[in-house]
Amino acid sequence: MNLIVTDFEATCWDRKIIGDLQEKVFLKTQEIIEIGCCVVNPVTMGILRRFSLMIKPVKSFQLSPFCKELTGISQEEVASAAPFDEALNMWLAMVDPWDDIFCSWGDWDDKILKKNCLMHRIPYPFSQRHVNIKQLVADELFDGRRASITTRCQEMGITFEGTMHRGLDDAINVVTIIDNMSRQLCEGFASILSRKGLT
Repeated sequence: MNLIVTDFEATCWDRKIIGDLQEKVFLKTQEIIEIGCCVVNPVTMGILRRFSLMIKPVKSFQLSPFCKELTGISQEEVASAAPFDEALNMWLAMVDPWDDIFCSWGDWDDKILKKNCLMHRIPYPFSQRHVNIKQLVADELFDGRRASITTRCQEMGITFEGTMHRGLDDAINVVTIIDNMSRQLCEGFASILSRKGLT
């Protein structure tokens, strides 16, 4: 069993420009455009594999200026990328969806994966329960107070590596946060998951 620490980037829009109502319409068809993933040994917290996969959106093929500025992902990158079903298969070929544990910062990544699978009529791939690292770290170290990845890094004395809102960079920093939490608690992450009933 390994940890599949994953961060998705998705189509998004500037609420100030399109308005709340229009944003709600767009969010119904929000599409994953990047999978950033670290496959992690839960005992040593060593990263076994790391990769980023771009995905071509079909509902909102043209990325909004807000999305391109926020993520740094270009129109050319998604235009030449694989569609969701192919990218999903490439991702799953690098992990073990039956045994590995899908983890992310918050539950949004799990929700949008389920939404995109439903949109493309593909079964949700993971058999194990999704682990919300954001909530876990908050509960274990911060009395339940949740925060963003960058804020948590600052609070834990971790230097954020890479670029914010890029899938792989965010995933790598989440791994660092997990490792830091385990060291503070003097408890292996696999043991923490077992104690919390998450494995």
